[in-house]
Amino acid sequence: MVAARHMLGLVLWVGVAALLFDGTSAAQASPSCTSDLNCSLFGECRGGACICDAGWGGPQCATLQLLPVAFPQGYGMDRSRQADVNTSWGGNIIESDGQFHMYVNAIANQCLLGAWMRNSRIDHVVSETVTGPYTFHDTAVNMTSSNPAPVVLVNDTYKYAIFHIYNGTVYEPWVEHCYPNGSRMPPQSDDKGMRSRDFTHDGGGGGGGGGGSTLGSDWGDHQISVSNSLDGPWELLQSAPDHTLPRCNNPAPWVHPNGTLYCLCGSMYRADTIAGPWRIVSTAAPDHSEWPKAWHREDPFLFTTPRGWHVLFHASIPDGSPTAGHNCTASVVSAHMFSVDGFVWHASATSPYGSQVEVLHPSGGGGSTTTNTHTNRGADAETRVFTVATRERPKLVFDVHGQMTHLINGVCGAPSCTDSPKTGCMDCKYHHWDFTLIQPIQQQRTLG
Repeated sequence: MVAARHMLGLVLWVGVAALLFDGTSAAQASPSCTSDLNCSLFGECRGGACICDAGWGGPQCATLQLLPVAFPQGYGMDRSRQADVNTSWGGNIIESDGQFHMYVNAIANQCLLGAWMRNSRIDHVVSETVTGPYTFHDTAVNMTSSNPAPVVLVNDTYKYAIFHIYNGTVYEPWVEHCYPNGSRMPPQSDDKGMRSRDFTHDGGGGGGGGGGSTLGSDWGDHQISVSNSLDGPWELLQSAPDHTLPRCNNPAPWVHPNGTLYCLCGSMYRADTIAGPWRIVSTAAPDHSEWPKAWHREDPFLFTTPRGWHVLFHASIPDGSPTAGHNCTASVVSAHMFSVDGFVWHASATSPYGSQVEVLHPSGGGGSTTTNTHTNRGADAETRVFTVATRERPKLVFDVHGQMTHLINGVCGAPSCTDSPKTGCMDCKYHHWDFTLIQPIQQQRTLG
């Protein structure tokens, strides 16, 4: 009942905030909507047509309106200019005093993503602009830790938290080392030895120290690291056993504008402080009949807008990916679900974005990390469209007004997978260069 009353209060807040929201665009779409639900809660239904909010478009306001990215940007996009950068697989950004701090899932020791279970760590990289390019600053949580989701806390014991998986314990015999081309040196131990080990965190100091597992004693549990400084040190949060989240893979936290913490961790949970107690709110699952049947979904990112609740996913078709050697231009890479109240959820049949990215290059200069599909030349720059083999770990950046401004993904720079297994484009990431892409979202009002 407490959770239900809280969610009812949130619905009232959403209704009031919608009156104040100034992010609506004139992007017109479907002639047959009957309610805002038909507009994916990214627009409103007026006279049978969806009027989409800024940043969204299409007949049901279900498609992100993404802008070209500058080259180079993000983290690791142009390896030739950052020889010391590690391959990375997404992250998210916190802005402070005019500087942008991104916490990325990096793969240490020059290895590719195939070594992620052994070599993943959370690196803190910085830039003076939101799109970068970012440069390495320090390691926030050491190996092994993965899929960072940093948040700014409100009226809490700590200022910042990073939700992640694995607890930052370094087991040196299991860590891989690679040659500059990414090929692996012989490992010092096998998987079986690592997986049979009880990885209760017992270390102190920066980079994930602090003694004791956050959400259980198993090495593979998801964790929460906390700090009062973006430069660390970060320590694993200590919570009472009955105050913790259940075990889940890739937790998706969200700090509501009123300071309440939510986390999609299998189901939806909420807490007043980072230490909990965390209590279940809803199952956060749509009717399965609404999803395209072949889509596999993972890597959730939870967020709210004045219209309601949303989750972005990485999506794929494991049994229907292009066979080895096919290009990846039409790969399914994203999915979206939404809810007015956080209890009843709906799924979009449209992917919010795809595998093709427009990149601005100075005219006549620079190469690309991939093969371009076509080029449009201008006076000062040219736009090249390239295909990424897969685009995962979605995160959104929001400005101080709550407007989404950028989409972040871990992407594989290969446009096709001639050497991939039968799963095709999705698994190309394990043996090709990957980097973290930050793509701006259109903010202007436009006619669709």
